[in-house]
Amino acid sequence: MLRGEKNRIALRGRIIGLHDAGKTPSEIPHELGLKKDTVYLWLRRWNEEGKLEDHKRTGRRRVTDANQDRMLRNAAEASPFSTSVALTQESGLPISARTVRRRLHEQGIHHRTPAVKEKLTERHRKIRLQFASDHVAYDMDILGRVVFSDEKTFSSTTHGLMHCWRENNTRYDRRHIYENAKSGHVTCNVWGWISLHGVGELTEINERFTADQYIEILEEVMLPSVRSYLLPYPERIVFVQDRCPVHTARVVRQWFNEHQEIQLLDWPPKGCDMNPIEDVWALMVNGWEPSEERTRQALLHHTQQEWELLRRKPQLIAKSVESMKRRLQEVILMEGGWSSY
Repeated sequence: MLRGEKNRIALRGRIIGLHDAGKTPSEIPHELGLKKDTVYLWLRRWNEEGKLEDHKRTGRRRVTDANQDRMLRNAAEASPFSTSVALTQESGLPISARTVRRRLHEQGIHHRTPAVKEKLTERHRKIRLQFASDHVAYDMDILGRVVFSDEKTFSSTTHGLMHCWRENNTRYDRRHIYENAKSGHVTCNVWGWISLHGVGELTEINERFTADQYIEILEEVMLPSVRSYLLPYPERIVFVQDRCPVHTARVVRQWFNEHQEIQLLDWPPKGCDMNPIEDVWALMVNGWEPSEERTRQALLHHTQQEWELLRRKPQLIAKSVESMKRRLQEVILMEGGWSSY
């Protein structure tokens, strides 16, 4: 029995098990992510026949045997970013790309869009793991004083749709992450901050981002708004920024030394997945293609509108901030590797 067939039978067994446990046929689809028709089909088949296997099908003979099916699976696992056409050509079998897709689907391997992350070195992984271990015990009192900041560049996409052959629930396996460097046409740069209480302020970054401009943002945007929004927490705030060269410049470090009311968190390199503000950037562009904006001014206006809409949803922002503990736990589980965030 092929692995894909075993997986299908196991899923059907879960349908029967949930039904025996008292779940109704209308509740089971939501729990398993299936269509109602599928649930009703296997409940009826089980009651009538007591079997969960597919009925034997008639028709033309399969054009591949078990060894060739395994060969296709091995090829897809060895080259997960290949297309079905490329796998067909590499196999040398007299079959179509459609047949290749069917054979891989039967074995539980499906065509997915891969996770795209920057490349992590072993040093990055070690530092990320240490940071996650040191801060995973943060409680809500501490999180209430944390200010998460970041810059965001809205740019046109530089690559088309990516392909990845993989099984379900393996999106963030190391071999299924397409690692590349960030690139793209810059159209609009902004800086913003969030906290457990909601979004803070968003401001445009003009021209080339410098340490002097960053200090100006800290002085004129961050400090006044944080003092205003975090009144429930008048004590020392904890400030999160990444390790970009502007943030680590000598004059910026000196500025933080002069403002003792701010505790600067020693954020690890390549730590974007641990920063909840990334959720905010994702929400802002959800269903919106930046390339459709024709000018920098139009893009900036749209960005500010999206930010203000999120101001009305503090519970959504709080949920992202509260996820920090789970983010750190995943990094620990992945031994410093990328989390699913």
